[in-house]
Amino acid sequence: MAASRRGQAMAWAVARRWRGCSASLRSVGTDCTEKRGAQANKEEEDDAGWTMGEVCNASNALSMARLAASPVIAMMLVHGQTQWALAGAAAAGASDWLDGWIAKRWKQQSVLGSYLDPIADKALVGCVAAALCYKGTLSPWIFQATIARDALLVTAAFAHRGRTVGYRWPGWREFFRTKPGSTASTAPAPYVKPIMSSKINTALQILLIMGCMTHEMWEVPEMADLHKFEYAVGVTTLLSLANYARAYRKGKILVKGW
Repeated sequence: MAASRRGQAMAWAVARRWRGCSASLRSVGTDCTEKRGAQANKEEEDDAGWTMGEVCNASNALSMARLAASPVIAMMLVHGQTQWALAGAAAAGASDWLDGWIAKRWKQQSVLGSYLDPIADKALVGCVAAALCYKGTLSPWIFQATIARDALLVTAAFAHRGRTVGYRWPGWREFFRTKPGSTASTAPAPYVKPIMSSKINTALQILLIMGCMTHEMWEVPEMADLHKFEYAVGVTTLLSLANYARAYRKGKILVKGW
């Protein structure tokens, strides 16, 4: 009898200890789940600036449409569909003004848009100018000067971002972060403030490529006039590069906390 009671007591002690361990394990599992949920919520809240509202707004949609249309317009030129290419270039040029107006009017200005708009402009001018050079309507030197300037600006932008993240690769999310966040390990990319000389240069570039297209269709303006206009575009290209460098040194082109 004594042995039986001792056995029962031992069994009850083991059962109580097992229940205690199970409760501890359930508590640990709940804590881990809660921590994972909290971390997931933080990451969900910290979208790095790439929300639907930031990306898919009317202003950015126009910039993305201009970016996508650039190689299409160039292919039209190469295949002799100059009239359609001219209409596309005119619409793209108008969208360059319209997306900026919409961004200001509807308060859709964003860090992403400040990069997307000039990239779309450079893609349009670069693709169409390449096609015109291929056809012999545009002088190669103006195309080379434009591409060289744009390559320097893009390289400088990546170099600046590399400096802000400590010359290390923090991952795609952090490198292209456009706003602060709860899980951010790097500062967000700054807003790019456009300068007037660059706007003038872009407008002249678009006028030049459209003039080359009208020359192909109607020989208006004359080739000699186009060559003169190329020099005006070349001068404003160099001036805009110098003004970008000056504005960067003075801290007037990259604005934090937009």
